[in-house]
Amino acid sequence: MAINNYLDLIASKENFHQRFTPHPLIIKLTNNLQKNSTILDLGSGEGNDSIYLAKKGFKVTAVDFSEKCIQKTKQLAEQNNINMKTINSKIESFLEYHNYFDAIICINSLQFINPKKIQETLDLIKSRTNQKGFNVISSFIAQNEIIKRNAKRNEMYLFDKGELKKLYQNWNIIFYEEKLGDWESHGGTPHKHYIVNLIAQKNAPKQDDFQELFG
Repeated sequence: MAINNYLDLIASKENFHQRFTPHPLIIKLTNNLQKNSTILDLGSGEGNDSIYLAKKGFKVTAVDFSEKCIQKTKQLAEQNNINMKTINSKIESFLEYHNYFDAIICINSLQFINPKKIQETLDLIKSRTNQKGFNVISSFIAQNEIIKRNAKRNEMYLFDKGELKKLYQNWNIIFYEEKLGDWESHGGTPHKHYIVNLIAQKNAPKQDDFQELFG
C-alpha cells in the first residue's frame, strides 16, 4: 500500500489522534520567534502544532499529503476561528515551488520520504529557511541495519545514529537528542520508536548565546 493511502486510512479512524498538545520541540521553538514569523509545518498531521503556533500569532502554512489529515486540520482551524493556510501536497513538491520561511518544522514526517529523495528534501528545507531561521525536526532512528533495510523496502527513511546532527553541522544546533520515545498507538497497537529531536538555526551565533532560552 502506498504511504499516502496508508496515512489516509489510519487518519480516517475515529479513534486516531496523533497528539492533543503541541510537540515539546514546538514549545521550545516559540521562545525565540518574533510574533509575525512565518512558519511552515511539513507533514502537519491533524494540525495540533499548526493550530498552537497560529494561536500564538505566527503566520502558519500547514502541508500534508494525507487529504484526511488536511481536512481535520481545516476543521480544527475553523473551530478555533483561526486563519491559516492548509495545503494537501507532498513535502518535496511543495518545497520546490514555494517561498522562504522563518521556521520550518518536520515532526514525524521525514520518515515517510522516499530514501532516494531524503538528501534532496533536506537540502530544500534548508534552502527555504531564511537567514537566522530555524529547522525543527523529530524523526525515527534505525536500531539496526535490518530495520533500516526493511524501512527502505517500504520506501521509508530512518536516520542512523548521529546522522542528522552531522547533516546540520554547519548550522547552530541549539537542541539535539536521541532517545526511545513514549508509547503511542495512532488507533492501533501501542508501540515505541527510537527518535531523534533537533532544533537548529541557520547562520546563527554560537550555541552558548541560547543556553538560557533553550536549556
